Amino acid sequence: MGSKNRILIAGHGIAGALLAENLQKLGAAVTVAEPDTGNNTATRIAAGMFTPLTGHKLVKTWQADLLFPFLNSYYRNLQEKLGKLFFNEMPVYRPFNSIEDQNTITARSSEPEIQQYMNTNADNESYSDYVKNCYGGYNILKAGWVNTVVLLDALKEKLQQSGNWVESRINPAELKLSENEVIWQERIFDKVIFCNGMHAAAESIFAGIPFTPLKGETITIKSAELPVHSIINGGGVYVVPLGLTADAGFKVGATYEHKYTNSLPTEAGLQTLVTSLEKLISVPFEIITHNAGIRPAIQGRRPVLGFLPHSKNIGIFNGLGTKGISLAPLLASQFANHIVSGIEIMAETDIKRFYR
Repeated sequence: MGSKNRILIAGHGIAGALLAENLQKLGAAVTVAEPDTGNNTATRIAAGMFTPLTGHKLVKTWQADLLFPFLNSYYRNLQEKLGKLFFNEMPVYRPFNSIEDQNTITARSSEPEIQQYMNTNADNESYSDYVKNCYGGYNILKAGWVNTVVLLDALKEKLQQSGNWVESRINPAELKLSENEVIWQERIFDKVIFCNGMHAAAESIFAGIPFTPLKGETITIKSAELPVHSIINGGGVYVVPLGLTADAGFKVGATYEHKYTNSLPTEAGLQTLVTSLEKLISVPFEIITHNAGIRPAIQGRRPVLGFLPHSKNIGIFNGLGTKGISLAPLLASQFANHIVSGIEIMAETDIKRFYR
């Protein structure tokens, strides 16, 4: 193994975890450093949902035709490799808001670019038992959710077993840099890559990157009458089943807050979620937990990958925002190949766009 493949990764959210996994597949010696924060991270708090169409206007996810076939194959293969079940493909059911909405969406469903991702012949009668859908509804296809806790725990265990896990946060000021090496805690690496989400925004070395962190709050609920075969989405919230039976609970989210003072759950956030949920479903529910996290987002809504132009051994993989589960498999694969073999990454995600 060449010396260029000794990689230190800061952070083990979806970006860091999948980058480490891809680098190891390519033969790199990977060490991951992550402090013990329990499940209180953006990736672990999130519902892990992926969907090719978003928003009331059904905006097609950037690079959806590449991302979704790739993520489906990637997560299924990784699931088999790890011997853990975490990938759940299922449709999203969205009720129409009005007759006008029904007509607009039905017409939009015939457009070639989104046709493969929609079904306007949803079984509205069965959904009417628990969703307020007096105007009917439709399904978004090729969607689903990833149990991020199961996935990250399995990858962490693999790293621990091989001695490649360090329970610590990496402070850039502690790094000793030379032209070709990075020294941290008396260990020598060729490159360090920051995949530490919102924490990177506070580091002066990444001051050139226009971070726009976004706070989100979620609740976990119990409801014996909600289905586990579909995600429900409407009124500004989603309801994601967390297991094969209703006993596992459901994740409901999420709020979107650009201005915030801390990363803690708020009463206002809770009320927003409960009010929106009550407008969407018609069955009783019990709130079990209420959580909040900060999503790492970048101005322009494109992730950032690559190495600092003034420090070629310091890299970053960040800014996946609300679409981390969809974006991470393909981008982690591309970045790993860039690190090991020099293969170009997509210009839209390249860090170079901020340092011209």
